[in-house]
Amino acid sequence: MRLINLDTRTHRRLAFALLVAITALSPLHPGHAQSPESKVPATDISAAAKPLPKDVLVLGCCRCTGGINRLDLSTVAGVPWTVSYNSGPQTPAVILPTPHPLWNLPTGGAQWVSASALGTSGVPAGTYTYRLKFYVPKCTIPQRVVLSGQGGADDGFKLYLDSNPTPISACSGGWCFNTANPTAPFAASVGFGLHTLTMSVVNTGGPSGMFLRAALEGRCTDSLTQPEHPGQNPN
Repeated sequence: MRLINLDTRTHRRLAFALLVAITALSPLHPGHAQSPESKVPATDISAAAKPLPKDVLVLGCCRCTGGINRLDLSTVAGVPWTVSYNSGPQTPAVILPTPHPLWNLPTGGAQWVSASALGTSGVPAGTYTYRLKFYVPKCTIPQRVVLSGQGGADDGFKLYLDSNPTPISACSGGWCFNTANPTAPFAASVGFGLHTLTMSVVNTGGPSGMFLRAALEGRCTDSLTQPEHPGQNPN
């Protein structure tokens, strides 16, 4: 039998070709990489599941029945609330480290936010619209999702879920920032998909800001029933 000797150049060519093939198949190759912030959960089975913008918060999927998932939507650092003045452009809401002395409603850990750092001393009169987007995936293991919380604002506010014209929480008559006019807690069922929380705050002049203590809670079930209408109050 005759042995075939390969020269050094042939060895190098074979090694290079093998390296290129391995790199192309690797999940770390730039052509296959995905940003962790933009991926939907691995167990999301929504028909139109697509990468989400970085400013959208995502509720986790269930790993087993009987579990509970929670997602904080409060006005705190790290939760990307935005605000616009009189239908102007949306900009990041500003956390106010020291609230106005009359803003004495218990916030439950949430922080007061405003359109600027001058919120406690005075901002122009008008309507300030705060928004936050979040996503509830349709998961392999279903979950019943409820949005709950409590808010306050200077002067008055209406809190909406998506395009529903009926607010899920509201306060009028002024002093919606003080124990003299507290707002009741709210709760609403939430279906899967992309959602928007909108807090509309009317300021008649002087200081203005708002806080929202809110969270999503998903209870993992073995039922295939999902809420069909986002914002529907739970029974």
